[in-house]
Amino acid sequence: MKHRYIFAFCAAIFALLAAPIAAQQGKAITTSGDVMVVKTVTNDSGEVETILVDPDIVTPNDKLRFRTEFTNTSEELVENFVMTRPLNSALLLFPGDNGGAELSVDGGQTFGSITELTVSSDEGTVRPATEHDVTHLRWTVPQIEAGTTGEIIFYVIVR
Repeated sequence: MKHRYIFAFCAAIFALLAAPIAAQQGKAITTSGDVMVVKTVTNDSGEVETILVDPDIVTPNDKLRFRTEFTNTSEELVENFVMTRPLNSALLLFPGDNGGAELSVDGGQTFGSITELTVSSDEGTVRPATEHDVTHLRWTVPQIEAGTTGEIIFYVIVR
């Protein structure tokens, strides 16, 4: 069972880190990213603090931080840059923290806020979507100045 989670986690990391260079009308955006485990620890002073650690072993209920950095490598302004990320089925979007993304619950066909989305059952009933249903996240960055860098961060829970 543990191997399934490690495999799913590795697949999610490779999907994130294998982000291609995206071009928009001859303007290049490069991306890179990392994944960290979010841990709550008690420091030497007895205070509880949150730290980020490398994901050596990931188990169910671990909270992960996904970070994607993007850089405009061109000499021109890039407008309305869209980045879409599938969410591995072994991961659950952390409730209430989608990193400003629009969400999809239908494999990336339609996007919106979680409160706008619905899911249909095989029996034909429709219910409001929840974080459990999210399949994709999408961000639109309005402007990226030439030579500048930004980042997108979102959190998930390992199922």
